[in-house]
Amino acid sequence: MEGQKIRIIITDDNAKFSEALAILLNNIPGYEVIDICSNGKELVESKHLHTANLLLLDIDMPVMNGLEAAEQINRRSKVPMSALTMHVDKVYLLDIVQAGFQGFVSKTSVGHSIKNTIEQVLNNRYVFPKDLKIK
Repeated sequence: MEGQKIRIIITDDNAKFSEALAILLNNIPGYEVIDICSNGKELVESKHLHTANLLLLDIDMPVMNGLEAAEQINRRSKVPMSALTMHVDKVYLLDIVQAGFQGFVSKTSVGHSIKNTIEQVLNNRYVFPKDLKIK
């Protein structure tokens, strides 16, 4: 992807968090947020989905959660995905990996870990916090 921007879609039901994350990512050279969705259904139906290089999805959202959306998207295409959540203690590694996620970022550490997580996921590596539960 040398010379091209990494096109990212953020999906989170917290509009303020999504907006702040978009500002953070858009200020990283080479990154561009191309869409913000408020739930998994909006993401699955996004007209920008086919042009995204990376999806950042909240796990716990109304209408359709991040795990359901990831599973639906993975049936059609293989866009790299990283999960986002506040609830590390309620999320299980096996569920996330089976849904198609390659990375996971706690919202409380997103400011200092998002760039590394994105780079690892885009290089086809898995990156998860050490305190994430295994089911």
